Amino acid sequence: MKEKLHFAQHEQAALAGKLTAAEAAVAAARAEQSAARATAARLRHECHAIEQEWQVVIDRRCLEDMRAQQEKLTSLQAQAADLKAQYEAGERALQGLT
Repeated sequence: MKEKLHFAQHEQAALAGKLTAAEAAVAAARAEQSAARATAARLRHECHAIEQEWQVVIDRRCLEDMRAQQEKLTSLQAQAADLKAQYEAGERALQGLT
């Protein structure tokens, strides 16, 4: 009878150790799952933000505005080059007078 009691106590201690290990594994798995869910939520939010930004970029009005700005920039650069040429011609003319 004492042997059976001793064996049962030994087995109970072994099972208690296995239970503790299993509970720790479950807690670790839950923490990992929670972290994965948080990452998934963050990535969904980032994806939505990128989609919203992309909608602005491909908006026809935005593209037309960008083209108009590019044309204006090209025109202003041409005007600046013309003014620079006129300035240099004026400088040469002044140097020729002196």
